Amino acid sequence: MNQEKLEKAKKLLFIMLCIDIAVNAISGIDSYTTSITLEKILSGHQTFTQDLADSAAFWGNFEILGILTLLGVGAALVNWLNTCYRFAKESIRATGFKKESWIILGWIIPILNLFIPYQIINELYKAGSPNYLDGDNWKKESGSWLLLTWWLFWAVSHFFIWIIARASFGKIFSSNFTLQSDISLQHFISLYQFLLFSSIFSIVIAILWFAIVEWLTKRLINHTNNVQNMTTTEIANKNTEIHDRFYKNPSYVGDSEIKPAPVSQVKTPQNDDVNSYFDFNDEKKDTSPTDNYLEKN
Repeated sequence: MNQEKLEKAKKLLFIMLCIDIAVNAISGIDSYTTSITLEKILSGHQTFTQDLADSAAFWGNFEILGILTLLGVGAALVNWLNTCYRFAKESIRATGFKKESWIILGWIIPILNLFIPYQIINELYKAGSPNYLDGDNWKKESGSWLLLTWWLFWAVSHFFIWIIARASFGKIFSSNFTLQSDISLQHFISLYQFLLFSSIFSIVIAILWFAIVEWLTKRLINHTNNVQNMTTTEIANKNTEIHDRFYKNPSYVGDSEIKPAPVSQVKTPQNDDVNSYFDFNDEKKDTSPTDNYLEKN
């Protein structure tokens, strides 16, 4: 049942991404044709008519629709992330998540939205690792350089888009959203060129989200399927392997290694040391309640 919910959340996000891509494609085409038309008017090859004004007003509504689809994608993304966390906790039995409470505010608060969303995605990536069974052992797994590269591209590009948007709109609108007194037709051409670039960029980002969401969803589901297909012996061996890997292996301390001491420095136990060791363990050896009763009587 949890797997079905996860698949449904993924499909809902995919539907919203498809709608967002369609709206951005239409908006991009409109921005391109409008900028070409304005360049012709600026060069004197075409005159501005009422039909052009009405057409620009009609297609301009898709910019508003783009904001609505962006909100829809955001809601579907939060729903998918929340379902991933529930799946990880209930089906994988993973524990110790620290960023789950940030799945909404982490995308909204400035500055924090440059790194918290990656930490959320990275937690889910580690939770889907095949190298542990359950609990909080996922924390010891390493992250993905591919995932980090994707997020750096996402964060840096959005930051520069924000800077360019402020510059483009600032030439046309004042701080109280009224038209500047010294605007020209070239300013509007630059604005529509920016909107074209923004539409293309949004489509690329949406396509990358398809890949990331599909990858992480399969990773979480495959972890559960692998554990379910393991026999009791295989699970026991896996637990032993995990324990040895993180706790008993003397050469493993995080990501570093400790070199063994030279043979000349290894102390060889003497006979007295060996005898005292076994005598101590004989004194500490556990006995059953039956043995204690027979010994007293």
